[in-house]
Formats: sequence, C-alpha cells, structure tokens
Amino acid sequence: MATRLSDIQYETLPTGIKFVIDVLMQGKFFRAEQVEINLATLEEAAKGVLDSIAIYTDRHQYRIVAAVTKSGKGCLMGFMGNRSPLPGETWTRGNDLRDGGLNMEALVKIFMDILSCELLPVEPDIQPVAVEEVPTGPAL
Repeated sequence: MATRLSDIQYETLPTGIKFVIDVLMQGKFFRAEQVEINLATLEEAAKGVLDSIAIYTDRHQYRIVAAVTKSGKGCLMGFMGNRSPLPGETWTRGNDLRDGGLNMEALVKIFMDILSCELLPVEPDIQPVAVEEVPTGPAL
C-alpha cells in the first residue's frame, strides 16, 4: 500500500522505515510530495515483498528498502530507475545503488548515489572566447 509521506501515521511505521524517514525529515532532502511509503501487506510480505520508500524526481525513481529481521538486525538497499526511456530506447533502465546495514553510513552512501544520479553533466564550453585587441601606437 503506497502512501505519501505527508499522509503517513508515523507511529504505525516499521522500525527500518522510521529510521530512513527520520533522516529524510531532519535534512529536508526531498519535498513530502516527492516521497511515498510502500508498506507490504501480510500477503505481500509472505511472498517476499519488503517495505520501502520511493522518491520521485523529474528524471528518476529511487527506492530505498529497509528490512529488519526479528532479531533486530537490519539492512538498507537502494535502487534507481529511469522514469522514461533514454533516447532511441523503448525500455527504462535501472541500477542498484549501494547497500549496507541499517545505519547512517549506509544511508549516506545511498543519498550520495542519488545525488550523483541527479547531477547534470557539465559540458565543456567549446565556443572560442573573443579576445579584444589592445590598441598599439602613441597614447592620446
């Protein structure tokens, strides 16, 4: 079940999702309407579907999966998908982002991967710059 971040009841969230939401809200990394919480139903969980957070930007969709075992150990996994096909393609591409334990270090790595996907490439300025000629001769 998908719910916008602005409409979520925080108290009912699983531990792993709360951890990610706390960091998102603390840093105000994304607007609330860009973030969607996906909580697996009991039937989905039985099939292996995990709770996740989806973040939508103009070009990409990111998914951060926060899984916590019954013993309390958890992990974070990140995924990125294009929202539209690249020029000349009829399919969308996706990539795995870094993952790790349910801790700040792993979450920062995922955020850095998201940042690197969102940065636009800097094109070199290949236009020659006009150089003004300095007049020579006797001073007026």
